[in-house]
Amino acid sequence: MSVFPLPEEIEKACTNMPLFPLPRVVFFPGAILRLHVFEPRYVQLLADSLEGNHMFAIPMLDMQDLDVLKPKIFPVAGFGKVIHCEEAPENRYNIVMLGVGRIRIEQEQIVDRLYRVATSTLLSEEDDNFDIRPIKQLFTQIIIGNPSLSSSLTPLLEESYSPRQFLYTLAQLLLPSAEEKQQFLSTESICMQEELLTEKLAEALL
Repeated sequence: MSVFPLPEEIEKACTNMPLFPLPRVVFFPGAILRLHVFEPRYVQLLADSLEGNHMFAIPMLDMQDLDVLKPKIFPVAGFGKVIHCEEAPENRYNIVMLGVGRIRIEQEQIVDRLYRVATSTLLSEEDDNFDIRPIKQLFTQIIIGNPSLSSSLTPLLEESYSPRQFLYTLAQLLLPSAEEKQQFLSTESICMQEELLTEKLAEALL
């Protein structure tokens, strides 16, 4: 089985997307996420996922709405594919997920499962030949001005990322709070995403 799902597999998965809500976790496309699964509902979700397409979404929980049976979640969420699963004692599992893309949760379904499921729309990750050079140049200035960061950040410039993937990787590094990461994830326009990060880089440069 290929690590990255085919477009038709992704499209089909979006029609019945299992939800694994977490507090203060924002799952970016292309990111690696490690989870320890132990709650019965999510053990069931994992089992169903592994029997099917290996995919589910990680929407962030609304921190002001946690004291209800079904707490609110942010409508835009990253989803991914389980690429490694290791069973632990007492029906627990350690898994590794690869971020595949973003969805907009349209409506939650009524299902006979312990976990939540939603109908969702896949959000585009097209970058339309977006010119990433200006923000890379700004990022380079910051690295030059901070030699201690060079060894850890220079590889980001050397990787052959697509423009969108470069921005996601940069957002993971630059945005300190889960709320800011969620705002970035929810921003559909790559131009607006770049503006958000350029402001952060400008602040760091000053």
